[in-house]
Amino acid sequence: MADWSKRTDVGIIHWVDAQWVLPRLAIAPVGESRVLTTTVLHATNGQPRQGWIVRYEILNGPPAGLGASGTQIEEVATDFSGQATTLLTPRDQRAGTNTIGIQIIRPAGVDGDRRITVGSEMVRQTWSGNPNIVLDIRGLTEARLGQDLPYEITAENRSSGTVQGVIALPIPPLASYISSEPAGTLQGTTVLWNVELHPNSTTRVNVTLRQGTAGSLWLRPEFRRTSPVSPTVTPPAAQPPAPSPASPPEQGATVFQPGPSVTQPPAPAPPPPASPSTLTARPSLAVQIEPVPLSVIERGQPFRFYVRLTNTGTTDARNVTLIVPLPEEFRGVPIESDWSTEWELLAAEGRERTDAGKPSDWTVGRLESRNLAALQIPLLSPGKTAFLLLEYPEMSQSGYNITSTVFVGEEQITQGSRRIAP
Repeated sequence: MADWSKRTDVGIIHWVDAQWVLPRLAIAPVGESRVLTTTVLHATNGQPRQGWIVRYEILNGPPAGLGASGTQIEEVATDFSGQATTLLTPRDQRAGTNTIGIQIIRPAGVDGDRRITVGSEMVRQTWSGNPNIVLDIRGLTEARLGQDLPYEITAENRSSGTVQGVIALPIPPLASYISSEPAGTLQGTTVLWNVELHPNSTTRVNVTLRQGTAGSLWLRPEFRRTSPVSPTVTPPAAQPPAPSPASPPEQGATVFQPGPSVTQPPAPAPPPPASPSTLTARPSLAVQIEPVPLSVIERGQPFRFYVRLTNTGTTDARNVTLIVPLPEEFRGVPIESDWSTEWELLAAEGRERTDAGKPSDWTVGRLESRNLAALQIPLLSPGKTAFLLLEYPEMSQSGYNITSTVFVGEEQITQGSRRIAP
């Protein structure tokens, strides 16, 4: 008979202090990207857990990709707010449901010497609707800093009716809008073009950008419908009466009209109705980038600058995030960053401090996974100013183009840039 006393094994129990909140997904139109954000917190006190790993994997469903590279698997480190974010992007206009596996991973060196998976969950994203409008953007894949970057946006209407709407191109923090044909309207950091898409036709917009900081541009135009599809109407054979000489000359629509010529000038396009995503009132915020007063900027030496964010409107701005991309050569190098109230800047000029208070609910830190410095502000009242103070480890010979982008919630509101050189 076997000796049962020798049939033993050893188990290891890992005690972890973590809880997590999974992405909240809803049914989305086909072809529309979705943001996936998983938040990891301490289970004991609810504070964010920075540096943990969230592994996203597309398990099944229509063709789709994760992140900027469009891979099937992506691992994202949680930032200072405990969030790990990626983008789920369909690769075609196919309806269906994607299942995304999410693993919560404690990395080695955090509360233990081993990397272990502490949780595994699944979420599902459903795409629905008719792929009537298809957008595409083409242009340069490599360029020098400061070079003009031409791109062509095409909008194809695959339906049998005329569609009115807006082509919107959010401009990333690394670039700036120079010009376009037809002319666009810059609203915050998004360029808008009113368009009228005729049945089974393609409309083109040529836009020129300029990149001021090294990095990859991620351009994703959007189409925002402002009217339902209208049926195609065959005009009567009779010729319209000639306009009266006393009548003002008829003006063409302000939208870009495809084709070399038209037989009749199009009627003026009606202004698009207000929609929550494009035309509702936005908080009015202004951003400035300035070297710290009396600082000497020399090549090879550390230098400090601050970003000033002011609420210039008449309403409160809530859930504000100020983001400053850091140069690629600073990846892995500690960047000193701190919030700063105005008295600290006055002190740098040699003047007396008059106030030593800081808002306790503001959060400042560095988003290591994206090489960004950020300041998060739950509430910025009208007329109030916030400061983000940064120190780069050294000034390069050519200097730096510094860009700051401001978000309210998930919407990009404004952007500021400045070149600082020795």
